[in-house]
Amino acid sequence: MDWLDLTKDLKEAKASLGLSAQAALYARLLGRVESMAVIEQAKGIIMAQSRCSPDEAFEILRRTSQRGNVKVRDLAALVVVRAQGLPQDSATLSDLATVNQLLYGARRGDERAEAACRAVRELVGPDMSDVQILDLSEGSLYIGAHHGFRPGFLNYFACVTDDRSACGVALLQHDLVVVDDVANNPIFDGTTGRDVMLEAGSRAVESLPYFDREGQLRGVISMHHGTPGNRPARELTLLRLIAGRLGALWD
Repeated sequence: MDWLDLTKDLKEAKASLGLSAQAALYARLLGRVESMAVIEQAKGIIMAQSRCSPDEAFEILRRTSQRGNVKVRDLAALVVVRAQGLPQDSATLSDLATVNQLLYGARRGDERAEAACRAVRELVGPDMSDVQILDLSEGSLYIGAHHGFRPGFLNYFACVTDDRSACGVALLQHDLVVVDDVANNPIFDGTTGRDVMLEAGSRAVESLPYFDREGQLRGVISMHHGTPGNRPARELTLLRLIAGRLGALWD
């Protein structure tokens, strides 16, 4: 990739705001980004795409920012957003800043899962959510953090190893799975899982895998809703930002 192209995109995003007051607001939003966190996340993306070392990845960022006359922090934020296929606008960059703040400082696996679950709850506000961690030795998902669930749900989904649930399909397909109606989705046909989901009040669910800087799948984040239907695009954008930041925290 020609990383210099990103500096042009960044400048256009700022210019599109037009009024100086809006530009000042945009600058303040970017200032909220935990600079080191987003730079480290961008370095991981560059390392994976360019197959280089951490030092070489930072040098790419530094040189590109100098050539494009933009701050390293700002460029790093755009690298992260673009890598996830998200809108390259001030709203998304603002959301990225908030996500980084909420997950900043989480180090251990349980801390990371709890921080991500809290971020989903505070930023998106689903009725229920859970963060599962992948046991690499067994290939199974276990619940690292959750909110809003009763024991019956937590016991049934304590260990997921197959594709008979949204999170299980997301694990196997390495991609977002959207179930807009649990009662009628074929994923749950012939399973006890459907009854468990409905009993828990989950009528719709989105499950998204998250990956570390090396591209290794590390787990799945899921949002559950008490009514069927698809969610607004911004909610899925927030979910992707949270999953991206969570994966970047993994060693």
